[in-house]
Amino acid sequence: MRAVFFALLAACALPLFAAERVITPDWSLASSLTAMGFPPLAMGDKRIYPVWMSDPVQPPSVVDLGERYRPNRELLAQLPFSRVVDNFFYAHLREVYPPGVPVVDVLFDGGNEAPQQSWATYVAATQKLGDAIGERAAAEGYLQRVEAALAGYGRDIRAAAPGVKRYAVVQFADARQLRIFAPNSLFRVAFELMGLEQADLGAGNRWGSRLIALPELAQLPEDTCLIIVGPFPQMTEAELARSYLWRRIGFGRERCLRKVPAVWLFGGPESVELFGRYLRGAMVGDDAAPLHRLHTP
Repeated sequence: MRAVFFALLAACALPLFAAERVITPDWSLASSLTAMGFPPLAMGDKRIYPVWMSDPVQPPSVVDLGERYRPNRELLAQLPFSRVVDNFFYAHLREVYPPGVPVVDVLFDGGNEAPQQSWATYVAATQKLGDAIGERAAAEGYLQRVEAALAGYGRDIRAAAPGVKRYAVVQFADARQLRIFAPNSLFRVAFELMGLEQADLGAGNRWGSRLIALPELAQLPEDTCLIIVGPFPQMTEAELARSYLWRRIGFGRERCLRKVPAVWLFGGPESVELFGRYLRGAMVGDDAAPLHRLHTP
């Protein structure tokens, strides 16, 4: 009860940025709303969100609904929200919302209806999100800023690493196997907007990745830069350093290797932009300004 009381106090203090007082259980939707300048009234798992998304930071006024797939029902019943934005991953929650509250379905990856991701699916979803809160202009402006930022990152990366012709993004499960991200992941969208080429070792699963064994990295062309996206445990890194096979493959020695922090792999334009920003920092050696600080709502 005490937690609910303080959450309601925070909700009452929330400025009315948009015509709709929106809640969402979903991190990608919450981060896009905040990046557009209109943070949600409440979101799911706010406490854990910073582990995967360092930017945009959710303001203190955003209430934590509890677990994304099992929010606090007592809190939901008392929050003064007028609209929910979610997608089919949260369809089981819709019976929990008060009767008559509209629910807008927004999915950034287009449901993987196409064999490859495209920026068009992110644009359409962001526009729909803007319409849901009565702020299409804010959505359009945000998309333009993301496009411009990624184009700039790409120019800087090409200038800093002219010998690199393609990039492979991986995430280690352990020192023997790893996920490589395929053309149906959000990384492909980032590379396209940066004017860079993604290395391709085959189609991915529903989430845009496929599990491979360490030796399969040897199939990547010599002019590929391997990008390890976090989390990358120190134990795994130490095991790789002792691996004869890893040393023979050559990444981090005579072949390009970079590490970047974790990115929410199922996010919207803000995840695409954040990866581009991290990659630029890794390749160029300095950090670009956070995008959400380059504009005022």
